[in-house]
Amino acid sequence: MPKFLAIFFTFLCLSFRTFFECVRFCTFGTSGFQQMQVDIQFLRDYLPCFVEDISVLEMLLEEVITSTAERCVEATPIEPSILTAIIKAKRASFTLA
Repeated sequence: MPKFLAIFFTFLCLSFRTFFECVRFCTFGTSGFQQMQVDIQFLRDYLPCFVEDISVLEMLLEEVITSTAERCVEATPIEPSILTAIIKAKRASFTLA
């Protein structure tokens, strides 16, 4: 792995770990939990564009969503088909430069 990618990977790991720690200090409503689901899924879809081995990052993102669910008053997840439609619509409007 080139040095730049190793640094970028470390940056992502630290960022996601910090994200997890911040979530632990929050309380979420249903809409906040569902927004987190959308955000995490969006990250999961785009991470392979930047990093080859995303297994560690996937684990950290899973910790974030699990912690969000635990900190949610009423964790009602979005149906997978709706989540997919939301991400697909956002991907259509999003371009990487």
